[in-house]
Parts: sequence; C-alpha cells; structure tokens
Amino acid sequence: MGTALLALQIASYVFSMLPQLIQAAELAFGHVRGSGAAKKQVVMDSVRVGLEVANQVNGKPVLDEKMQAVIIDTAGGLVDTVVSVAKAAGLMRAPEAPAP
Repeated sequence: MGTALLALQIASYVFSMLPQLIQAAELAFGHVRGSGAAKKQVVMDSVRVGLEVANQVNGKPVLDEKMQAVIIDTAGGLVDTVVSVAKAAGLMRAPEAPAP
C-alpha cells in the first residue's frame, strides 16, 4: 500500500471519529458555561494522540510533519463545522445561567 493511500486512510479514520469525540467532550464539559474552547482542546488533543499512534504503523512513521499538520488543521475546521451544525439543529445548547 502506498504512503499516500495510507495517509488518506488514517485521515479518513480520524475525521470519522470526530462526532464521537465531540459528543464525549460535550458530555464532560457541556454543563460548564463558556467551555467551548476547553471542549475543542480535548477533541484536538485526542486527534493528536490518535495520529501519534496511527503514525507508528509497523514501528516506523507513516505521516511526515506536514501531513500531520494538514490533518490536524482540517480536523479543527471539521470540529467547528460539526458543532455549528449541531447547534443549528438544536442538538447542543448553552447551559442556562444560574438563577440569581
């Protein structure tokens, strides 16, 4: 299998996991008002760790730093898109402010 095809497969897998990662972050921090940046950081940290693991196929790196950066940047944009769509669909709402 060529390196380019393997890189595409790794990227596709990472991207396919984003909704589940977003949901997990939402479950962990969804009750905290203004926690959007923290939730995204959890998702992106998970993406980075996943890439580190996936990049060691057969004990040697598959993705160069440039390709890893492209996948991480794209994942960040996809996270923003998924969250925007979920909010527009009413699937995610900001927690209510505490009563005075």
